[in-house]
Amino acid sequence: MQRQILSTSRRLFSLTLGFGLLATPALADRDSKAEQRQERIELHEAKKDLRDDRQDLAQLDKLVEDWHRARSRRDRGAEARADASIDRWIQKEKTEARTEVREAQVEVQESKNEVRDEQRDAQRAARHGKHRKAANERAEVRADKADLADDKRDLVKERNNLSRLKAVANDLESIQHQFRGRRATPAQYARKSQLLRQLQTLARDEAADSKSEIREDQRELREGQR
Repeated sequence: MQRQILSTSRRLFSLTLGFGLLATPALADRDSKAEQRQERIELHEAKKDLRDDRQDLAQLDKLVEDWHRARSRRDRGAEARADASIDRWIQKEKTEARTEVREAQVEVQESKNEVRDEQRDAQRAARHGKHRKAANERAEVRADKADLADDKRDLVKERNNLSRLKAVANDLESIQHQFRGRRATPAQYARKSQLLRQLQTLARDEAADSKSEIREDQRELREGQR
């Protein structure tokens, strides 16, 4: 959800900056400071995303270890409780992943619309002989195309995350009836353990992605301060 908010904020700021390109040096300096403030906000939100991802991972780690301990003690009641908690965790993550895919799709379409609009504005300015304005509009087109490329990459990543999560969840569900009926074989226990470890890997990967976003935001903030 935070990525949607950040992307929308980025676009609103981009529009403001576009007007700043036509303004005085004093206003341009004001725009630069506003950009740095926006980058600090994005960095703060990225850090919050990382905290949330780490919290999700810690929760899953505990649930998976609870399941393994119950298995080693042959405590069917504790195993069933761990199963129920893991299933709730999966359903929550699937809901969030689907939401992120839908939001990423919206972002891609909005970026496409912005590129089209900026191209039209640049062409109109050129036809009317407003060469400085046309140059500024072309700069906006380049910035919007970069945003579009970023949004497309985000969409691919979100779709991959959802696909991987659904694959593991489906594999777990395909054998879960054996556990509910207490008919699971040692091989099925081994397979379930492997799938639960895969879930942990997915959660760790998501936290790593959030950490990468922070490094990127920090890099952009440093560049803006030069």
